[in-house]
Amino acid sequence: MAPAVGRQVTSVVDLLGSAVVTRASLWLSRRRLRVIAYHGVGDGRAFGQQLEFLSDRFNVVTGADVLAAQESGQSLPERALWLTFDDGRLSVVETGLAQLERVGLPATIFVCPGLLPDDAKYWWSIVESALADGPVRFDGRFWQDQALITKLKTVGDDERRRFVAELATQLNLSHSHDPDPPVGRRDLQRWIDSGREVGNHTWDHPCMNRCESDEQQRQILASHEALRKLLHAPPLLFAYPNGDYTPESREVLAQAGYGLALAFDHRLSRSSDDPLNLSRLRLDSDASLKRTAAIVSGSHSAVLGLRTRLR
Repeated sequence: MAPAVGRQVTSVVDLLGSAVVTRASLWLSRRRLRVIAYHGVGDGRAFGQQLEFLSDRFNVVTGADVLAAQESGQSLPERALWLTFDDGRLSVVETGLAQLERVGLPATIFVCPGLLPDDAKYWWSIVESALADGPVRFDGRFWQDQALITKLKTVGDDERRRFVAELATQLNLSHSHDPDPPVGRRDLQRWIDSGREVGNHTWDHPCMNRCESDEQQRQILASHEALRKLLHAPPLLFAYPNGDYTPESREVLAQAGYGLALAFDHRLSRSSDDPLNLSRLRLDSDASLKRTAAIVSGSHSAVLGLRTRLR
């Protein structure tokens, strides 16, 4: 059964990423902005090939370009595309930056200042380390895989923090392995020195829709102040962790002067979109060129959207 499902998925991607389908999709959506949401960069060669593909077919813009167009009411060039990276992962600088420089493309990394110290760990990495030692008990049952992380995204922020803190005390975190840890200050400075943008991704990456209003405010403003000092200018770009938009967060961002805030909803952006809840397309840095074409052309998100409406 599994191989058949795999072949079916591959055939769908092949169809959506075919020249005929992507050409038509690109023409229909040529005036819409494509904001690409990456996380880490595992395979530098594959990522470089992907960047070459995108550079040949799209007008790659910066967050500042998008913000200027929003504020002036002017249009971005057709087939405008903005490259963004969430979570502030080290691999984006160690592996991805060289490829971005080689191809000559701008990009924006969204970081959590609370995770910049060298010994900092993502909360989900602590959970993964605990799972590697065996089943973990939570909410009256034992968990053995990533489903526990998904579950923890649905509980209150205080409950999640207490549980992860308990796990951390039980682990020897100095010996736990994170294949793609948060970027440190020195490597982040390399990114800044390259002239590429840095945006706010909250203080330490909670699920904002599981936080009380005062914690949402603290997460945004503490990170804002830390980045203001680091960048010598106030950050104007924000990405909601996990795509968890809330009206309370939006209000804090508006009052703090943010011009753009990004979702994680796998859709092309429209000029009529709320700039503080701007759509993005999810893409892995090592995706095949066929899958990349399907996603960036808009055909992939269009089919997913149609399936969701039919359901």
